[in-house]
Amino acid sequence: MAASLLAGAPVVAQSAHFFIADVLLSTGASVSILFAFRIVQRERGGWLDALGMGVSWGIAMGSKPSGLFLLPGIALAYSLSRIPGRMGRLATTCSVAVVLALLGQPTLLVHGVRAFVYEGQFLHHLGVAAGTYLPPYTLQFENTPAWTYYFTHLLWWGAGPPLMLLGCLGGIVALIYLVQGWRQWQVEYHLGFTAVTCAVFGTFYLMSAGQRDKFTRYVLPLLPSLAILGSWFLVSLTKRLSMWLRSLILIALVLVGLVPGVMYTRIYRHLDTRLQAAMWVERNIPAESFICHEPDLGFAVPPVGLGGPSYGNTGSLEYQGTLLDWGLLYWASDYVRQNQSAPVVETSEMQSVRSRAQQQLRVNSWLATCDWIILSDRFADQFMPLPDEFEAIGTFYKDLLSNRHSEFHKVAEFRSLPGILGFTVDDRRSELTFRSFDHPTIWIFRRY
Repeated sequence: MAASLLAGAPVVAQSAHFFIADVLLSTGASVSILFAFRIVQRERGGWLDALGMGVSWGIAMGSKPSGLFLLPGIALAYSLSRIPGRMGRLATTCSVAVVLALLGQPTLLVHGVRAFVYEGQFLHHLGVAAGTYLPPYTLQFENTPAWTYYFTHLLWWGAGPPLMLLGCLGGIVALIYLVQGWRQWQVEYHLGFTAVTCAVFGTFYLMSAGQRDKFTRYVLPLLPSLAILGSWFLVSLTKRLSMWLRSLILIALVLVGLVPGVMYTRIYRHLDTRLQAAMWVERNIPAESFICHEPDLGFAVPPVGLGGPSYGNTGSLEYQGTLLDWGLLYWASDYVRQNQSAPVVETSEMQSVRSRAQQQLRVNSWLATCDWIILSDRFADQFMPLPDEFEAIGTFYKDLLSNRHSEFHKVAEFRSLPGILGFTVDDRRSELTFRSFDHPTIWIFRRY
């Protein structure tokens, strides 16, 4: 049942289409929880279980250092176990995990700690998480609530409402049972299971919820714990019912839990919005036209290549382009100088656009060359929520998207939404990477 609930998570379907370390981290976490359950049981928990837990935990830490979050759950499993020699088994688990974690981080293994920290950009990622380094892709998290954002945006969209609600209810009920049944663990095995699961969930949540960058894929390691707690809650809730009624209710709830994942796969059954836009460009924009576009628009696919400032040959057509270099304006802005504690190396180009007036003149100079503009919601959703800090960029997007720009008007929009049986869900409130990786909204504007 837990596997069925987990299969219905949209972020699981999305992660299957990309190579990300979070998948290995989540897999290692899931298997580690399984071995922790076996160790809690008095009649199991042998050396093979200790070895298996070490391997799975090592895979988790080798894929991402944050796999260390499993330590409290593993330690709790051994402390609840009644098997003899449990400290030796715990030492075996930790030793195997450390060896595999080192093999998974070759920079650390070959070149040492200093190279791992500096050359491996460990400090860079740590600075992003702590908010001392502020790359533009973290702008979407400005002014977001630290501890509730995980539930209102990441789990709601990434896990789906059924899994999130059932898992959270299961966690609350489990904590109540644990408090009430503290002395019953020798009789109530499930209390030990839920204690380990709650420890794993709580540790990862406390480690990650307070950091600045909160991407949807970061909830993947939480999903196995949510699925276990949710399925345990359902089974406990229905255990007094008749077998037929219980089976009917559980099957119905499992099917409901699959709905968010099925809805999300709709975007893969339709042509990618970037391909739709690229084909529209080839059919409708004349050769030799001048196109303004954002960085990394994602059009570097046939038949139209829009990956950089120069478009090059696109079949029988050739376009010229101007890059809307938002990164230049961002790093030169007062926002970065006032909020980022890490030093910023200023170039002469950045110094030429430090003031708001200079930034507005730069945007106007870019637009003066353009016949067409192609945009996505990736940068619009980063800069529009902060109009005071990025006035020139925010005004640009606001005027274009509301069709109030004095020189350009929207001629095409390409959007793909999750849905089922003709019903679609507008996911514009979700975290940006939930959309921009595989179904960004694309807009095309033309000069009057």
